[in-house]
Amino acid sequence: MLTFLTVIGIIILALAGLAIYSANARRPKFFNGTLKPFEKSLFTKLGTALADPAGQLIPKQLAYLKRGVRLYFPKSYALELYNDKQNLDKFMKIV
Repeated sequence: MLTFLTVIGIIILALAGLAIYSANARRPKFFNGTLKPFEKSLFTKLGTALADPAGQLIPKQLAYLKRGVRLYFPKSYALELYNDKQNLDKFMKIV
């Protein structure tokens, strides 16, 4: 009887661990750093493709957006950028 309860307890703990692992795999990934090379190239191409006033604003805005979230999906991911609280006053002067 004790062996049976031990085996059932191990199975329940393993299932609970797998549930926690799968829930954490889908959580957003926060970062406080630079963009990935692919993201940098996209923003560079977007800045060169846009007209002069808007194309010049993109690099300036990216200089102040230092925090972000990457939401990963099976075949893609979404990038959300947020301004740094210390640079908020400088950012508002640009826009």
